[in-house]
Amino acid sequence: MYNLICNSKWCPSSCEGPTYFHSCGPITYDEFFLHENRTCSVSIPTCHQSSAGIYYDLSIQTLDHHCIAWGCCIRAIQAQQVILRADFYDRCQELIATAKQNVCEKICADFQDIVVFFEIPKEACSVQLSIEFCGFITACTLCAPFAYFDD
Repeated sequence: MYNLICNSKWCPSSCEGPTYFHSCGPITYDEFFLHENRTCSVSIPTCHQSSAGIYYDLSIQTLDHHCIAWGCCIRAIQAQQVILRADFYDRCQELIATAKQNVCEKICADFQDIVVFFEIPKEACSVQLSIEFCGFITACTLCAPFAYFDD
């Protein structure tokens, strides 16, 4: 299985965040490493109506593929909504479909790989991947994002 994600170890760029990724909201890239992978942490208190997201900046070409797997290694004390998302684009870079799945039911206090499988629309030429956090999030730590074609 070939990981389609460049810099999946989240090595920092000159602006502290990892190269090929950008984020918004209360996300902190840690100095903690799990199996040589840098981690990041997210916490959103109950009193805040905020959200957070980690976005992979590179488009992944999907021509001749039917299914993409998207995931990461993650743990949390509590997580209301952790959404793995795939935005599919056509040849003109127009958004044609969005697939997303809330994986909070799969997340526990121990690190584990969480993966979802998204069917690639026939007319899609590329996909952009992201992870979104909404609602009450306590001590969520993640690392090692991965994606691969599962044809």
